[in-house]
Amino acid sequence: MQGVREIEHVVVDGGSADGTIRMVEEYGGKVSYDVRLIGGPDLGVYDAMNKGVRETRGRYLYFLGAGDVVLRGAFGAVIGELPLDDCAIVYGDAILEGRRYDGVFDARKLRSKNICHQAVFYGRDVFGRVGEFDLSYPRFSDWEFNMRCFGDAGILKKYVPVVVAEFEAGGISSTGDAAFYRDRAALVRQHLGLWPYDLGWLSRRVVGMVGAGWKKIRRR
Repeated sequence: MQGVREIEHVVVDGGSADGTIRMVEEYGGKVSYDVRLIGGPDLGVYDAMNKGVRETRGRYLYFLGAGDVVLRGAFGAVIGELPLDDCAIVYGDAILEGRRYDGVFDARKLRSKNICHQAVFYGRDVFGRVGEFDLSYPRFSDWEFNMRCFGDAGILKKYVPVVVAEFEAGGISSTGDAAFYRDRAALVRQHLGLWPYDLGWLSRRVVGMVGAGWKKIRRR
């Protein structure tokens, strides 16, 4: 990539009535790069994202929700860091509820918290290697997808210390995902090869509980 002008915008609209189509048409006539609209019903946000993956032509894909905001200069800063190998994910940080979230990730960190997809640039070859977003998880499919990526040694992971976007709080991820939480332990073992919980944290809890019990015994 030579610069920011090599960006295409693909807007996936599931049939909104808020003037999105008109805005996309107006915006597309004012910029020099490709702006396209994909309309029609979908099965949720991750189905829409999968549609976007199939319709885009770029080497790296970035997903932004309707209420999220890309920070000025972020794309320019990240584009210079994108590897020539398209089997890679490059990620930075996001602003979440007024705070910067959340630095370098590894498999151990990913088992307990997710990377904001608003801060991730996925190489196209990643989807050919691990597949699309799993619609079984309507709220946290991106978390499960990131587990697949971090569990695959053939995918390069690169962190850049750039705040990419401001993530709108109160979106679908804030409502939880019963299916994901049901399968989470199995997903951690399957994709990351780890115990689902930090044994160090568990041992501290056990020691704390034993210590508290010993104090009660002594008081008696």
